[in-house]
Amino acid sequence: MENKIPADYFANNCFFHIWSDYGIAIPTVTDLHAAAPNSIGTASSPNSDGSAAATTSFAPPTAPVAPGPAATLAHLLSQADLKLEQQDTAYWKQEEDGVFYVSSCYYVLSRRHIPFGPANRYDSVFEHIWKAEVPLKVKAFRLRSFLNKIPTKDLLLNRGILNSSSNLDCVLCEELNETLLHSFLLCRNVAIVWKEMAEWIGLNFNSIDDFKENFWYWSNFCRAKKVKRGIEGIVWLAIIWSIWLCRNDIVFNNSSWNSKDVEWSCKALIWRWSYIGKITHSNYNFYEFSNNSLFYLN
Repeated sequence: MENKIPADYFANNCFFHIWSDYGIAIPTVTDLHAAAPNSIGTASSPNSDGSAAATTSFAPPTAPVAPGPAATLAHLLSQADLKLEQQDTAYWKQEEDGVFYVSSCYYVLSRRHIPFGPANRYDSVFEHIWKAEVPLKVKAFRLRSFLNKIPTKDLLLNRGILNSSSNLDCVLCEELNETLLHSFLLCRNVAIVWKEMAEWIGLNFNSIDDFKENFWYWSNFCRAKKVKRGIEGIVWLAIIWSIWLCRNDIVFNNSSWNSKDVEWSCKALIWRWSYIGKITHSNYNFYEFSNNSLFYLN
């Protein structure tokens, strides 16, 4: 009788022959089961003296069966305090009285975009969005800019409105792809506007490529200059709003970019918005305002 004791094992669609006379150790039943725990079969293992091998059957352990959707629903309903004699009503879980408030909904939505953990000093800009004394559409535009929801070309591409063959160049400089940061903060043409407006109010111009930090930098300077509460960010808002209006005019009306026109548009918006709310200086004209803007805004 040949001294060949095979241990046949079927796993992963392969049939392995392990021969003892080749110097290959024959695995134990435990090893075989660990290699393929989901297999069912037999394995032979020789005795130490080379006598006939003992054949052992093995099978995978029985896994617990997960409850189905119906069983899960029944379990949840069994724990609910159902009152069949009362009519169903809507209940807003974010308030103790169960009543829905817009302010409560806004808090929940804002909390999704403000990371938990260590406080970010620039997250405080969300508190000033609706307090600004500017038109409502401008307030909403600032919120969308903080959340990167302005429909620039890169966002329209992600939404499937534009395709890869569309022209994605910035309409202001035609050098790089149009993104939120590029169109409003980093484009070489808009950088001229930011620099000129900074010099107009006496701010040391600093290029910052983050919307929240950029707004915080400008509004904090105006606050230090005693600008009236509610319009600390009016200069920053006028700049991004004027850039957006000019950008849309180029896209839809085939106009052209002119930095000086955008600058004067910013100044005119600030002058007009300064009359919203409580008027401190009611007798100044645009010429006087353009020469000393911060004096009339404090």
